[in-house]
Amino acid sequence: MIKLSSSHTMVLDREGSLHSLDLEAVHRTLYRSFRCCGIREPWIADHIAMVVEEQLTTPNTSRAKPWREDDVHAMIAALLRASGYDDVGHAYCGEADLADEAGSEDEFSSWDRERVRREIRRALPLPHVPCETLVDKVLEALAALALPAVTNSFLRQLAVHLLRRESTAGKSASTSDPADFWLAAPGQWPATAEFEPLRAPAWRGMFHLYPVSRIFPRARLRVDLLPLAAQLVEPRLAELALLPEVHRAAAAAGRLLAAAQRHVDQRNGEGQTLEPRLIVLHLDALIESLQPPLPPRRVGRLREEVRQIIVSRVAACTGPRTLITFRPASST
Repeated sequence: MIKLSSSHTMVLDREGSLHSLDLEAVHRTLYRSFRCCGIREPWIADHIAMVVEEQLTTPNTSRAKPWREDDVHAMIAALLRASGYDDVGHAYCGEADLADEAGSEDEFSSWDRERVRREIRRALPLPHVPCETLVDKVLEALAALALPAVTNSFLRQLAVHLLRRESTAGKSASTSDPADFWLAAPGQWPATAEFEPLRAPAWRGMFHLYPVSRIFPRARLRVDLLPLAAQLVEPRLAELALLPEVHRAAAAAGRLLAAAQRHVDQRNGEGQTLEPRLIVLHLDALIESLQPPLPPRRVGRLREEVRQIIVSRVAACTGPRTLITFRPASST
């Protein structure tokens, strides 16, 4: 079934107090970390931030306790290293006031599958099947090394190393090479008919496909609904005209996201791709722009009707495993 993600997550600080994690602040810290290492392009920071957001805000019944804030920052540092940006990972730890390896208790102890799985989940935001595959690879490596006892930080570093090696198998040694890191590089989606909504004047400013990395191969489409307001030419009939335009835009979004997913599947070869994601912006702002203003009760009903149209039309094209997020705005 379609999965709807939340727009925020609660974390525990070092004093044990629960508060909402500021994802915008995390994004800014990532940008600073890349800039201090001489990397000005925003794409990698955007990508890492989005992967982390998906891990934190998607419902997870297997996780009973809230995240520790330090574990979130440690996961981001591990993602940076797995992506080939060790220097940025080190800079991020400094920006986040975090030791290079989070965790106060890190003694040598024997390992088993459950411990390896726990540390991988702590370090890397992987879905179940890729996580279990990586657990198998870490267990094989530990057996080959004949190490009876290891630290948690060693397990996490080994998992990051194996994930990075797997994602660049048969390619150059450095994932810093854009040709190695991206399945769909920034601005490099095919100029074919199925990607026409990205360029069509009628959809100007509405659709944006994010680049897709080899390590986390998920097609992601952002849909900004606010431009629809400009297409409602008769203000007094705006509410009546809105729903047909939403149907049309949602169908185009579904076709575009499905085309992006097929492209990622083809580029990824035999690798497993993750379910696609749709990010919908400015639903409330679109409804508030209608004239004359709607009564509060009608606003709520119309908002839910638009949400259901988008979910059903997109799922018809992409399948039931699509992750959909509704939010007022975005920094990415």
